[in-house]
Amino acid sequence: MCKLFDIAYTVAYCEQPFRLFKTLVSVERKHGVELGVTYHNSRACRIFIEHIAGTMRDHLHALVKHKPLYCSLLFDGCMDKSTSEKEVVSIKLIEKGTPRIRLLGFTEQESCDAAGILKAIREKCKENHLNLSNCNSS
Repeated sequence: MCKLFDIAYTVAYCEQPFRLFKTLVSVERKHGVELGVTYHNSRACRIFIEHIAGTMRDHLHALVKHKPLYCSLLFDGCMDKSTSEKEVVSIKLIEKGTPRIRLLGFTEQESCDAAGILKAIREKCKENHLNLSNCNSS
């Protein structure tokens, strides 16, 4: 089962469509890798990726609970086809002595002014259990 999770992670990491999962599983089976007989379809790939994402999210939540926390919030806006503004919010933090950038998520703000963007960023931080008062300001 771990090998199927690895293949699903590769699909997600390389930003490929879920349907590629079945092809990659077939290639691995041709190489003699034992993968069982179930969970070889795109639906299984989606489920595996959801579980991987949940684990990564839990790990991030555990990281941001530490106090004091060195972090920098990174965000950028973009306009989609429906002309609504969306923000991508990331956090830069220290993990085991190494700086890392982790995605908090995407958010759509009510208004495109500074107050609307700030509110959307704060909500995304709250959703990810990031208490900004725990962050070092130095």
